[in-house]
Amino acid sequence: MGRHRLYEDRGIANRLADGLRWAVRRVAGLFWLGSLAVALIVTFAQLILWLRTGQWEWWTISDWLRLSKYELWRSNWAGVQLLLNWIAALPIVVAIPGAGLIAGLVTLNTGRLILRQR
Repeated sequence: MGRHRLYEDRGIANRLADGLRWAVRRVAGLFWLGSLAVALIVTFAQLILWLRTGQWEWWTISDWLRLSKYELWRSNWAGVQLLLNWIAALPIVVAIPGAGLIAGLVTLNTGRLILRQR
């Protein structure tokens, strides 16, 4: 009887919702922390190259796209192409945490939408 009472008081749906909230927060935090760790590793690699050569080089998104043999984005619209060029010129140490933050926020908001629908 005691076990059934627990489910009657809080409801299985509330227990599942609490678990989902916990998981969503952890995943969002992992996105952010993981992206910060990668940015620190990249910065450390740039620092080692600077110590060796004496010249600091910013690694940009376009550099990484070229290294991974992807082509830069193209658009026939001039304003869109300017925006794409601006994004491609961002330093990778700025872009990675930014992408991690966006992924974490999307995860949090998706979790909230799922919980709101129940």
